[in-house]
Amino acid sequence: MKQRHHALELYRAGFSPRDVERLTGVPTPTLQVWRKKAGIPADRKLRATPRTPEPLRTAIVRLHERGLTPREIGALVGRHENTVSYHLRREGRQRTISEALRLAWKDGRRYG
Repeated sequence: MKQRHHALELYRAGFSPRDVERLTGVPTPTLQVWRKKAGIPADRKLRATPRTPEPLRTAIVRLHERGLTPREIGALVGRHENTVSYHLRREGRQRTISEALRLAWKDGRRYG
């Protein structure tokens, strides 16, 4: 009963069923049965999503200004390159492919 409560609390807090399984050892199908019995909706819109902290977003922009690619930035800050690109687009800082290729060629790096 304690394990069920803990697993459902993690799910309500925004963890995915796979994350709950990794953290608690409760198989995803079991969690889904418990979720339905508890009346918790499966709608992902109702669950919280992890946010990238402001200092990390600032670091992403600074690294981008130094000429690093989203893949290189992601490797440095521990985020996927798509997440890095998302934050750069939100800041209006996403380079075009031709700009990125030109910078990478100039620095002797491979883009992508």
